[in-house]
Amino acid sequence: MRKPSLSLPSLSLLALPLIAAISACGGPQHLDSPPAWSTSTVDFGPGQLHLGLRFRWVAGAAPDGAVINTPDGGEARVHIFACGKPVQEVLKTIQTRLRSRLIGSQIVNRDRTFFFRWRKGEAMTGRVMGTAATTHGPLLISITSSTLTQEDLVGVASRVRLSLPVPTISSCLPLCGIDKETCVPQDPEDEG
Repeated sequence: MRKPSLSLPSLSLLALPLIAAISACGGPQHLDSPPAWSTSTVDFGPGQLHLGLRFRWVAGAAPDGAVINTPDGGEARVHIFACGKPVQEVLKTIQTRLRSRLIGSQIVNRDRTFFFRWRKGEAMTGRVMGTAATTHGPLLISITSSTLTQEDLVGVASRVRLSLPVPTISSCLPLCGIDKETCVPQDPEDEG
């Protein structure tokens, strides 16, 4: 007696449920892929900051925004500024203010989010910082860190959302309020 053989079309029909099951589960998982992003909420005045964070990152409230801590000791600061100026003017202000401390002299601008590296303190020996920033209406949201990568800083900046009502925020130049630097209000005549 002859055994029934499976033809090529019947094999492909058997493979379809297996392919569908793998696709439904998101395909094969790679151990080296970066962790998924999740949302964390931090109180900010009478409003809230909703931050996109990597797996196991923790966000906490700070007087001028939020602080993000990573399991490997990394840290980032989230600051909110009431700039009310076009992004091009903000970029010119940053370039003027940082002058010789800006690393690479170019600010990377991608999808309403920009990124730059700079030296905090002395121009040649200061600690290297990275800052990613984005606009939210008249507000400027910046994320600054000496330990997180450009990809992570841009990822957090592009995922920040604010819940209204937003507290009244003093008008400040970008990069104020970082560590021990104090925030200097803009000149009222510059705000027009």
